[in-house]
Order: sequence, then C-alpha cells, then structure tokens
Amino acid sequence: MYFLQKEHNSPHIHAIYNEDVAAIDFMSGKVLEGYLPPRALAMVQE
Repeated sequence: MYFLQKEHNSPHIHAIYNEDVAAIDFMSGKVLEGYLPPRALAMVQE
C-alpha cells in the first residue's frame, strides 16, 4: 500500500510570541508560514 507524503518545508524553526506563531526558514530567516510582529521576527532572525 502506498501513502502520499505531504511535502515538508525546508529546515525551519517554529517561533511563538504571545498568540502569534510562525515557521521560519533556518537558512534565510524568511517566514514560511504564520506571522510574528516585526520586533519579535527581528529577534528570531538575529
């Protein structure tokens, strides 16, 4: 039996800030999914 695998994003981290959640590409620092406020995103990218 064959199962279709959902394609997974490139290596990434999940960042949570209050109620905001984002998946962020590990190499580029770009947001793949979700949202973080600009200040929180800058801290994660640093």
